[in-house]
Amino acid sequence: MYLNRQRRAAQRLRIRSRAALACQILDPRAARGLVAAEILDLSERGVGVRMPRLACLELERGERLVLRSTLPGTAWSMRRFAQVANWRDGGPGHLVLGLGWCE
Repeated sequence: MYLNRQRRAAQRLRIRSRAALACQILDPRAARGLVAAEILDLSERGVGVRMPRLACLELERGERLVLRSTLPGTAWSMRRFAQVANWRDGGPGHLVLGLGWCE
């Protein structure tokens, strides 16, 4: 993990692929898991996650989701509401979603 110097409102903590943090994207209305993903970067304003492309077909900008993750070596689980801000190609069969934290 390392901080990358950027011209952004909130500095991002980029997570190297060997230290990937697994997470789940949940539907806040049904409290059920939509897809497993991995956290690529984290900031006080949001998170970037990589997930299978087919799982993202129905997601729209502004849609609210729940992100759940457990830090390696701990029993503590993070659960936060997030909103789809953007997406881009994430390599073969994947998309990278930009999610902004919301309450």
